[in-house]
Amino acid sequence: MKKIFHISALLSACLVLGISSCDKVESPYSTVSSSIDTVAYPPPSYTINSSAPRKVLVEDYTGHTCGNCPNGALILHNLVNSNPNILGLSVHCGVTFASPAPPKYPKDWRTEVGTAFDNEFGVSSAGQPNGMINRKEISGSKIHFYNVWANEANNILNADPIADIELKITAYYVESSRKLISYVHAGFIENISPEVKLGLYIVEDSIVAPQKWYGQSLPQDYVEAYVHDHMLRKHVSPIWGVSLGSDNSAGTIKRNQWSITLPSDYNDNHVKLLAIAFNSNTKEIIQVEEVHIK
Repeated sequence: MKKIFHISALLSACLVLGISSCDKVESPYSTVSSSIDTVAYPPPSYTINSSAPRKVLVEDYTGHTCGNCPNGALILHNLVNSNPNILGLSVHCGVTFASPAPPKYPKDWRTEVGTAFDNEFGVSSAGQPNGMINRKEISGSKIHFYNVWANEANNILNADPIADIELKITAYYVESSRKLISYVHAGFIENISPEVKLGLYIVEDSIVAPQKWYGQSLPQDYVEAYVHDHMLRKHVSPIWGVSLGSDNSAGTIKRNQWSITLPSDYNDNHVKLLAIAFNSNTKEIIQVEEVHIK
């Protein structure tokens, strides 16, 4: 029987932090038109939760022939399972560790969007595993080794636990046709004057595929059935998102909507939508949210 390596089996249970919400703020809507049948797939009602929690995205830039990369994945797994306000994204990118290497590593997990992110921030060039925390510049760099991810993510949450923008994702998934319709509301809790962009991406968990992993006492450090989580698969919005405009005052609500067909090789039981609102100039993430499509 094939042995499955899943990082959750190597971790102890962690305390999940609870977050409460309170006041609601009613606001006018700004909508983006599309060809979506809004009768069959009605946009949900939405009011801003003025106490919505800030969330942080930790990005792990990785590759299947990077023998140290599972150590970073362990850190990421621990973070997202110990705090609901920390989300994870695993970006397979670069030539050195993410290129197909048949017969042991035949698959190419790189994506157009992941390559664009890597080209913009230069993470794989700095070495893997490395990552970013909200794409925030910390001590003069956006790129950081996995041993600081937990500390820096918690620093961001502790400094200001209430979000500047609340994101709400609603997904309709038609299993027979694999049609995926999504609505993303962005509710501004604070005044934000720089241009804000909103991107929406497909992320998949529980992908079983080979991975090199040092220190596991395996021949050639080869794990045939490693479980890859939080894998970036595809952009739903344009790669760098759509503009929500600038000079957004508190109480403003923007809605965007998209419709795509989920590729046949994606396991819809493990697919999530990830929304990212970010500063157009600095690329720093303002808020992030995710939802499973099923």
